Amino acid sequence: MEKGVAARHGARRLGSRVVAVSLVAALVSSGVVGSLAGLVPIAGHSVGSLAGPVPAAGHSVGYRVAAAGRGEAAPPPVWEPTRDRQPGAAFLGACQEVTSAVAAQRRCEQAALPAFDAARASEGIGPLVLPAGFATEPASVQLLVLIDLERVARGLPAVPSLSPYLDFLAEWGATHGSDPPLPPGRSGGSNWAGGLRSTLLTTFLGMYDDGPGSPNIECPSAGAPGCWGHRRNILSAYPAPALMGAYSKGGSLAMLVAAGGGLSRTGPTWGSLAALVPVALSASSLTADASSGEVVGVHLSLWGTAAATVARLGIVGGRGEWHLEHDSCVVVPGGDCSIWVAYRPSGPSPSSAELIVEAAGGRRVVSLHGGG
Repeated sequence: MEKGVAARHGARRLGSRVVAVSLVAALVSSGVVGSLAGLVPIAGHSVGSLAGPVPAAGHSVGYRVAAAGRGEAAPPPVWEPTRDRQPGAAFLGACQEVTSAVAAQRRCEQAALPAFDAARASEGIGPLVLPAGFATEPASVQLLVLIDLERVARGLPAVPSLSPYLDFLAEWGATHGSDPPLPPGRSGGSNWAGGLRSTLLTTFLGMYDDGPGSPNIECPSAGAPGCWGHRRNILSAYPAPALMGAYSKGGSLAMLVAAGGGLSRTGPTWGSLAALVPVALSASSLTADASSGEVVGVHLSLWGTAAATVARLGIVGGRGEWHLEHDSCVVVPGGDCSIWVAYRPSGPSPSSAELIVEAAGGRRVVSLHGGG
């Protein structure tokens, strides 16, 4: 980002990189805007008052937004972390100025996923697992995937698809280095990030590094009303069917989610993308040691990542020495189930087998190794 622009937007530095992040956190209905948890109004918008006090940082936030002609809407709570989690040097180095080349995108994925997994684990949520081909998708589809994975993991409905009209508004925001304008008369929220080329890094900052001391220029200090505003826009409840617009231009990314009734849709649907997301396993191999005739149990956790699914389980090989407690496992997004495998060797020879997990997103194989 050009230095003057960064300075004008009050950016701070992450390592040696300048990052500027701005936001508009507002729900719009019939031209009336209600602030989300008292966020700072943006010039040109009419702002209504928040119903209720603003909770302290680190607590769940509940808010009510006046909806003209429909009384008041009460979205579910939006979870806020107790602290910021910085992306780290490896994540920044691989992702901040990533190109569209597939190899570069995949290197960014490898650097980003550990940071996402640690941040999600701190909130009791399973790891982030991306669909096959994520690196080859355009930025707009990548943002749809990332935002939906964060939403469904917390029990919120996924945004079903992109909208050409909302994409156009997002393009305006990315081109002008500003929050995309919200459609007149529709509820919605929009975010803009400057100095970033990676959808993974942009989403991480908005979700996990958006509080005091973060690149969020609306959160200059603890207690500022704009703290965690990007996160609230990502996780807010919008009237169904909510649709999304997203656009990336150079180092400028913009997105918005808005009530999408009557709008046309474009690109892959969340349903088709979710089908490509595999379940997550806590290990790729298990080892058990037992004497002949002794029974030992080993444990594997399986997390749901994109949609509720039934995982079918089976053992291949192992001379009948490996046994499953159950032949299926039901998981929901953000939740997990336990798979117990019993090992009872019939003799002193080592034993090997494979645990087969068949679920949405494909077939997974866990190696089983037994010894005495």
